[in-house]
Amino acid sequence: MIFALLYWAITRQLWAVPAAVVAGIVLALLVRAYRQLTDQWMRASTLAAINRNGAARIRRDWPEIPEAAGSEFASTHPYANDLDIAGHASLLQLLDTTATRMGGARLEAWLVDPAPVEEIDERQDAIRELSSDLEWLQELQQETLLGEGDDAETDKFLAWARGEQSAGPLPAATWLARLTNLLTIAILALSIGGVIDSYALTIPFAINLVLMFVYAGRMNPSIDAALTHGKAIRSYSETLRVLTSKPHQAALLQHIDAPLNIEGVSAAEATDRLAKILSWGVPTGSLGSYIVQAVTSWNIHFYDQLEKWRNTYGDDVPQWLDAIASYEALGALANLAHDNPEWAYPQVDDDLDTVLATELGHPLIAETRRVCNDVQVGPPGTFLFVTGSNMSGKSTLLRSIGINVVLANAGAPVCAGSMSLPPLSVWTSVRIVDSLESGVSYYMAELLRLKQIVEATHTVTPDRRRVLFLLDEILSGTNTGERQIAARRIIVLLVDRGAIGAVSTHDLDLLKGQALGARANSVHFTETVTEQDGAMDMTFDYTLRPGLATSTNALKLMELVGIPLQDHPGSTL
Repeated sequence: MIFALLYWAITRQLWAVPAAVVAGIVLALLVRAYRQLTDQWMRASTLAAINRNGAARIRRDWPEIPEAAGSEFASTHPYANDLDIAGHASLLQLLDTTATRMGGARLEAWLVDPAPVEEIDERQDAIRELSSDLEWLQELQQETLLGEGDDAETDKFLAWARGEQSAGPLPAATWLARLTNLLTIAILALSIGGVIDSYALTIPFAINLVLMFVYAGRMNPSIDAALTHGKAIRSYSETLRVLTSKPHQAALLQHIDAPLNIEGVSAAEATDRLAKILSWGVPTGSLGSYIVQAVTSWNIHFYDQLEKWRNTYGDDVPQWLDAIASYEALGALANLAHDNPEWAYPQVDDDLDTVLATELGHPLIAETRRVCNDVQVGPPGTFLFVTGSNMSGKSTLLRSIGINVVLANAGAPVCAGSMSLPPLSVWTSVRIVDSLESGVSYYMAELLRLKQIVEATHTVTPDRRRVLFLLDEILSGTNTGERQIAARRIIVLLVDRGAIGAVSTHDLDLLKGQALGARANSVHFTETVTEQDGAMDMTFDYTLRPGLATSTNALKLMELVGIPLQDHPGSTL
């Protein structure tokens, strides 16, 4: 097109002009087609990635699943570290399909802060509804990924929407600017008609410049903030369009949807209106801005439109973003429900006092390797006593109970055929570590955790949650005699205070005496050892059986890995 115009300028050949026009039209169409193809490619590649990640989640192929952002709470939380809530191969990694910081934070909060019973029921209804529409769930995830919302810019835009940089409406300045614009038009018309000299235009131009300098200090901070950070809310526009694209039936979803429509205008339409306003903005301080201000008092009109939008919708912006966060978190749990249709929605009821589950399994273990068991924890006054040899599945059972209770407290389906439970506050002592930095030994670290669990039984939560304790190899950091005395005392304290829970141990003598023996519901795991052609093999079926364990395997495992059990010649042992 440029070459055609240059050719016409040099040769004055008329055919070059239509050639340039045709070339310009073709170029515009090609640019438009390129943008459309790029958008389609981005959407297709994003959707493909979503499905690849979804398939990896079903297989529990952890290296192929995007890892959620690191969380600082795991080391100090009552159960997050012990139950693999965050980190690699964790519940958060399995669940987290969110793409925004606020959505990820909402999901994380649900996993570490139990919901009230009424809210659990509402979330279950919402998840049931959302999980039935995979196409909509993937569209939501696609738009949040494509939006690439900048968290820092979002926070600054929220500050603008709340009016933190605003001087409020400036009606006097707006009307003065309108009058000078009318004066400019009148002088221009009269000068064209030869009535007055065009130099008279300097009068409204001078007034406009005075207005600009008088009101710049009050307008410019808000204008600059809107122009700089306004793109943040625009990045969520398509996500808001998805949220308002279909009516929802679940009560919780309707509650979330309510702020997304203001007097017949959807949140997506409102953000589009803001985008159009912002497209007319002229950055302050540039040479071009001074010319535009002198001719039209542009920033005063621009500021007025921004203020009208902010006064109409500014208070709703936090609710729009809150809706996105809630839908992302619910969407993550709905994806879990869709991928695992055989999982059950648990019954969480204040009238219950026992955890009852059939075919309970660990949700982080792939279905092809997962072994499920029927489990009962409670009623109050009793505890589940789990024994078995090394590697037989004791710790995994405790984690299965705990992580499924976490899912139940979040309103999600659980890895079980059925499950019922009271509102529970989960406390664990499963994976205690010492701290060189703090000078805390393993034994002291475990004592401090046990102290927290005992103290939790004194605390009455607003929803009167019962404590669920899960203790794995309690107090193994000290000698056998003292360990048994201390462990018995702690378990009796917890049971006497109405807590329910499970204790796993190798120590079959822990139940000696009436203090614990009568209160224990004993179950165990076992192993099968075979020997053929002088080679030993050990297998586990991970099936829970009633009663105490009847075998140990520590020495057998030593032999299996090649550590000699017989003294070698010359040994003094």
